[in-house]
Amino acid sequence: MFSKFMGAFGKQKLSEAKVSITEALVKFDPESATQAQLAIYEENLDKMALQTAELRQMANKENKEADEAKASFNRYLAAKTNIEEQIADESLSANKRKGLTGSLEELSNKLIELKPEVVREIQEAKEADEELAEMEDFLKERADQLKGAKKKLESAQRGMRTAERDKERAAAKEARAKSRAGIGGSGGDGMDVALNAMNEVAQKSRAEADASRTKADLLHTPSLSEDSNIASALNAVDGIDDSKTSAEKVADFEAF
Repeated sequence: MFSKFMGAFGKQKLSEAKVSITEALVKFDPESATQAQLAIYEENLDKMALQTAELRQMANKENKEADEAKASFNRYLAAKTNIEEQIADESLSANKRKGLTGSLEELSNKLIELKPEVVREIQEAKEADEELAEMEDFLKERADQLKGAKKKLESAQRGMRTAERDKERAAAKEARAKSRAGIGGSGGDGMDVALNAMNEVAQKSRAEADASRTKADLLHTPSLSEDSNIASALNAVDGIDDSKTSAEKVADFEAF
């Protein structure tokens, strides 16, 4: 039981390490990360294109076999009709009729033997065509995704850079608030794989920015001058009459 736990624990830590490494690479060189992600998309698209080509070849082969089976069956069926028409001729001799009747029986047995094979070939061709159509639709969908992948990755890059700048500004605000409050310390800085990592970095940066802003607001202490009652009392102690208007205050001014 302990060994199973340690195995699961190790896998979890390895997964976390992979995520951290990916995020670090994305932050260090987003352009290369974008190209790497696009390369993965293109590699997967190439594999699907090859699979589609192989399915197309198979479908063509199945359809050819089905066409050949139908042509053979129809040929024997036409021969059967021809012999039946000959037998229907009243002027036909007995020996000739007997021979044709035997041939008709042989043809009928051949048709009975061929029919299930023809049905099977037609069904296999139909299934191959359906599988090919599904794969072609899937390939087109993936191709369309690749076309829009670069725009999405570029948008994720912009989001990551914006979030990083927001985080840096918020961290600087937090550092200034700490300095004013007399607290030491300084602010910090900050097979979908690259795209997910970019979005994750942006999300974490925004969360840290919000936390820094909240902390800065909590650490802010209003100065005494911001209290109007205290300011008025201090003016009274200093002999300043703040009840006078501006016009009254300059009434006794003399020119220099």
